[in-house]
Amino acid sequence: ATVAAPSDVSSDEVEKTLSSVLAAIGERSDCYHWARGAGLYVPREALYAALDAGTPPTIIVDTRDDDACGGRIKGALHMPDGDFGPRQVLQLLARARELAAARGAEVMICFHCMESARRGPRCAKRLVEGMRALRGVGYAPQPVKVAVLEGGFDQWVRRHWRDPARVEGYDDAYWGYAEMQDAGSTSLFTDDQPAHSL
Repeated sequence: ATVAAPSDVSSDEVEKTLSSVLAAIGERSDCYHWARGAGLYVPREALYAALDAGTPPTIIVDTRDDDACGGRIKGALHMPDGDFGPRQVLQLLARARELAAARGAEVMICFHCMESARRGPRCAKRLVEGMRALRGVGYAPQPVKVAVLEGGFDQWVRRHWRDPARVEGYDDAYWGYAEMQDAGSTSLFTDDQPAHSL
């Protein structure tokens, strides 16, 4: 099924436009440096502040594929990189439009994967390029701020595995943090760890 386009733009035209643009990005495209150069990376602290204050209204998109086990950021949408296409772009834009209408503010869509080094930035680029292409065919997408979470879920869960306000569905059989802590290891649980970088 397709997501409906505005009445002045055919659904077929929207799907065709998005399919072409997203195919050009490719399933193995490395978009880390693109996202870094575009200033899309946001630190965890900035995401905490947005989520806690509700400003800007924020949609978190988890782009992990088969490795999306052991929990997720509370409230995140799971849209795997391997399936991220026109339908997902249109779903995110529709959700952003609803949030903006309800809250009267620009919406932030923040992507992440395990480390936010490949899949998260790639899906962010798909959304950015998809919005640009849609504007070219007369579809006016909801303006959004696109972001990528610095350090991804790996760094998030290391700090918040015990906090149900930050992580839902945590499974210690997958991560083993409780066992490591019981064994006396504290290296995973300090706030002074270096941020993930390439």
